[in-house]
Amino acid sequence: MLNQNSLESPTFFTPKFQAFLNKHKIDKRIYEEGLKYRFIRINPCLLPSEYSLEEDPFRKVDLSTFEKELSPDLLFIENSGGFCRIPASIPLSSTESYKTGKIYGMDFSSGAAVLALGVEKGDQILELCCAPGAKLCFMSDLLAIKERGCDKEFRSGNVTGVDIAEHRLFTCRSLIKKYKTAYRTRLFLADGTTFNVLPPIDLRFSQRTPKKLIASKENYLTQAASSDGTNGLKTDNLLKQTAPFYAPRHLRLPGRTGLPNSTCLIGYDKVLVDAECTHDGSIMHVLKYRLGKPIGIRDAEENPSSEVICEKTFNLDKFDSTVLDDSRVAVLSSLQLDLLQQGYRLLNPGGTLVYSTCSLTIDQNEAVIARFIHAQIENSAFPVVESPSPFLPSSIPAANPKYLTTSILETHGIATEHHEYIRECVSQAIRYDPIVSETSGLFIARLRKPPLTGDKIMDSAQKGK
Repeated sequence: MLNQNSLESPTFFTPKFQAFLNKHKIDKRIYEEGLKYRFIRINPCLLPSEYSLEEDPFRKVDLSTFEKELSPDLLFIENSGGFCRIPASIPLSSTESYKTGKIYGMDFSSGAAVLALGVEKGDQILELCCAPGAKLCFMSDLLAIKERGCDKEFRSGNVTGVDIAEHRLFTCRSLIKKYKTAYRTRLFLADGTTFNVLPPIDLRFSQRTPKKLIASKENYLTQAASSDGTNGLKTDNLLKQTAPFYAPRHLRLPGRTGLPNSTCLIGYDKVLVDAECTHDGSIMHVLKYRLGKPIGIRDAEENPSSEVICEKTFNLDKFDSTVLDDSRVAVLSSLQLDLLQQGYRLLNPGGTLVYSTCSLTIDQNEAVIARFIHAQIENSAFPVVESPSPFLPSSIPAANPKYLTTSILETHGIATEHHEYIRECVSQAIRYDPIVSETSGLFIARLRKPPLTGDKIMDSAQKGK
C-alpha cells in the first residue's frame, strides 16, 4: 500500500486527475489502497501424469517449495487454473522457480479473462491484442490440461495471437518459448480490426462441431468454397497464404482468409478481445506514474527474460497524455468497438467471445458493449450476453458493472426502445478492482454467438457433402 504522505502530495491527486476520476465515476480509494497482493500461476508441467478433471488438478501440486522460496503466506486459489496469492512485496524474478519456468508472474484479474472463455479440449482460440503473451500461455496451458489423456483426434486445440506491434510480438514469442507453449501457438503481426485468417486447416475441429459438417479436409474445402459463393471454383484460390510472425511447423499451412458466414462453422471456437486501453486500472502503473518514481517491471507478463525493462521517470505530462486525455479515450473506445466487432465476425456460431480491458472507465467498457449490442440489434442479430462468474473461482469476489444512464446511452446514439434490454445485457459483466477483489483492475464481458438452428445445420451439412 502507498504511504499516506505520498497520497497527500500535491503531485498525486491533482485537479486534472481528480476531474478524470469524477467524470468516469472511478473511486479514488482504488489508488489509495494500492495492491496488497500479487499473484503467481503454477505451470501445469508440475501436474502429476494422471489426474481427474472432476476436481482441481492443481490441488495435487506440492506447494511447499513455493512456500519456502516465496512466502509462507502463499494462498492457493482453488479452481483458478493454478493461481496462488502472495504478498505484493515478494520479488519473483530472482527465484529459481521463476527462472526455470515453474511459475508465471500474472495478476489473477488477467487470468480471469481467460477463465471466462470456458476453454474446452479441441478449441481453436483467437486472441486479438495478444501482447505481451501471458494470456496466450494460459490458454495453451488450459488446452493441455483438458486434452491430456484424450485420443489424438481431440488433441487438436490451438491458439492464434494477433498484435499490431512487432516489438511486443517478440516478447510474446520469447514467453511462449520459455514456458513451452509454442507448439500449439501461432502469432500474427496484423491489425486486429482487419485480421481475417481463420484457424489452420490441417487440424481437426472442436469435437463440438457437428460431425457431418466436417468429416475430412476435403469436406472442409468444399464447404469453404460453397460458403464463399464461388459455386465450385478451385478452392486453391481461397487458401491465400498469410505468413505468420511465428508458427510451429504443423501450424504453418495456410488458413483460409476471409470471414465465416452465418451458416458455416469455420471460425474460432473462442475469441478473447483484450483491447488496447488507457490502462488506468493497472494500479501499479498508475501509482508509479503519479509518484514520478522509476519503474521496474518484473512480471513475466511484461518481460520474460529480464528483471527490469524500464528505468526512467514518468512525469505528470506523460501521465496526462496517456491516461487523462479525453480525446484519446474517445479514439480508443472507437478502436475497441472495431476490435470487438471483428472478433465476433471470426467467431463460430455457438462460440464464446470475452471482451476485457484494464481500464475502469465506462466509455471503454460498458459503453462499448452497449454500442456493440445495439449494432447487432439493428442488424436483427441478438448476441447472448452471459455472466462469466460460473467459470471463475468464488473465493475472489468481483464488483458489479457500472450502470448505463439514459444520458450515456443517448450520447452513443442508442435507440430509447433498446435501453432496458441493453442494460440487462451489460449487467452480466463484472469488474475486478483492489477494493472488492484485492487484484488489479479489469472489466470482463462474456458474449456467445447464437448457435445455428436445426434447418441451418442441415443446410450447412448439405454444403459440406
